[in-house]
Amino acid sequence: MSVSTTRRRELAARVSYPFATRTRRRRLLTAYAFMLPSLAVMALFMFYPLIRAAWLSLTNYSFFGTSQFIGLGNYTKLVHDAQFWNDLGNTRSHTAATKRKDRRSIALLPVSQIPVG
Repeated sequence: MSVSTTRRRELAARVSYPFATRTRRRRLLTAYAFMLPSLAVMALFMFYPLIRAAWLSLTNYSFFGTSQFIGLGNYTKLVHDAQFWNDLGNTRSHTAATKRKDRRSIALLPVSQIPVG
């Protein structure tokens, strides 16, 4: 086997494994080190409340007492509640009206910028 063939195999092995060189590994670890604080803050302020809210929705939570796991009981109660459906319809109507108003105001915005007189 010649030197050039051996060298080509070594280069091919390096290219197939992207973290082969020490410099690449160091740069990658530096990038992760810079990303770590922002990922930690995101996990603290976004993911933890999301997971906690999902868990609390499956329990019969009491602030001063003990909470019991009731599964989908809260959602079953919600689906059979007439007031929920009324409020959901009101929210949908309000959202649709607000969206229409926003679209009209955005459409009239360029006209209001034209000087009159």
